[in-house]
Amino acid sequence: MLGISSYKDLHYWESLWPNSNPGKHNWYIILLSNLNYQTPAMRLVFNNYEYLHYRTKNIRYFIPGLLNEEKGIYPLKNRDTTKPVAFSERFHVDGFIETVEWLENNNPAYKYNEGIDMILLPYTRQEDPATGKEEYDFKHMLWYCLDDIMNQGINLISFMKKAMDVVSEDMSYEETKAHLNIAVSTGLLEAPKIKVSIVKMPEQWKLPEGRRTKELWAIKINVNGESFNIKVGSKDQRMVYVCTLIRQKLGEHMYLHEFFRNGRGRYCKFTKQGSKEWLRDVYNLLFHHPARDFSDWMARVDDTENRGRSINQGKSQINAYIKDRLKAFELDVSEMPIIDKMEDEHQDSYYTTYLQPEDIEIPEDFLSIPLSVR
Repeated sequence: MLGISSYKDLHYWESLWPNSNPGKHNWYIILLSNLNYQTPAMRLVFNNYEYLHYRTKNIRYFIPGLLNEEKGIYPLKNRDTTKPVAFSERFHVDGFIETVEWLENNNPAYKYNEGIDMILLPYTRQEDPATGKEEYDFKHMLWYCLDDIMNQGINLISFMKKAMDVVSEDMSYEETKAHLNIAVSTGLLEAPKIKVSIVKMPEQWKLPEGRRTKELWAIKINVNGESFNIKVGSKDQRMVYVCTLIRQKLGEHMYLHEFFRNGRGRYCKFTKQGSKEWLRDVYNLLFHHPARDFSDWMARVDDTENRGRSINQGKSQINAYIKDRLKAFELDVSEMPIIDKMEDEHQDSYYTTYLQPEDIEIPEDFLSIPLSVR
C-alpha cells in the first residue's frame, strides 16, 4: 500500500516493479478515502494496513492524499503508526480532491461515495518508459464502495485481497469484472469456521520411576479443520480466557471487577466477593493438583494498586499468542478469537470474544459450576 500526493504520481511507481506487462492492460488499485472523515470500513482497512501492505504482489494499493516519507512507503516504525489517526495526520486533502475530480470527470458514471471507495483502473504501459506515457482505460474502470461491501456482511479484507488476486491474473476486462461481481453476489468466501474448546491434552512427565502421562486442560482452537492447543499455566492469566469462554457459553459476561476492585459493578449482578468461589472452582478444576494455589493466583490478578495491570497484561499476552499462531491462516483481526474489552449499559467493562456460543465447546464440569449472583 503506497501513499501518493495525487493521481499524477501514479506513473512514477510503474518503474518500481517489473511484473506489469508492456503493451497490455494492467491495473491500478486506488483507495479513495477522506481521512478527515473516517468510517468503520476505513478504520478496518487502516487497522489492517500492515497485513495488506505485506500481502500485495505485483499490484499495489494507492492512497491519494497520503504523503509519504522516503521511497514512498509509509514507515511502519511502531504500532501507533498504523492507526487511522496517524494516517490522518499525514493526509493532505488537496491531492485527494484532485484525484476524485480526475476520476469523476473521466468516467461520468462514477461518483465518490464519501466513504472509502476501491477503484480498479486499467492502463497500458508503453514500451518506451522514457516517454512517461500511460493510457488509462476509464471506460472499463471498476469501483466498489467498501462501506457498502462491509455493510452487506462481506469480509472486507478478504474482498480486497480477492480484488488484488483477480487483477494480478491476465484476464480480460469482462472476466475481471465477472469474478469480482461473483465475489460480491455470493458474499465472497465464507467466513472461516472457527471453534474454540476446552479439552484435556495428554502430556508426558519424566519421573524417577519412569515416564508418566498426565492429562492437562488446554485451549483448543480449530480453524477450518486445522487445530492447535494452548496450554494453560497455573500462574499466568490464560485462565481469564477460559473464564471468558465459559461465561460466553452460558450467555453471561466476564466482568473485570470480578477479578479486582476497580470501583465498578454497582449495578451488576456479579460482584467480586460473590464470584470468588466460582473463580476458585474453575481454577481448581483446571489445576487439580495440591501444588496449585488459587489464593496465589488471585493475589497476582487482584493488582488493585495498578488498576488491574496484571490481568490486562495477561489479556495482551494471550491475544499476541493467538495472533501469532493464526498468522498462517491469513485472517484479519476481526476474525480472530481474541479477547476484547467492552462495556455494558452501565459502563461496566467485561471481556468477550467475537465467537458465538455455538462456536464454543466447554465440558459440562465447568458449565455446572454454580454462578453466584446478588
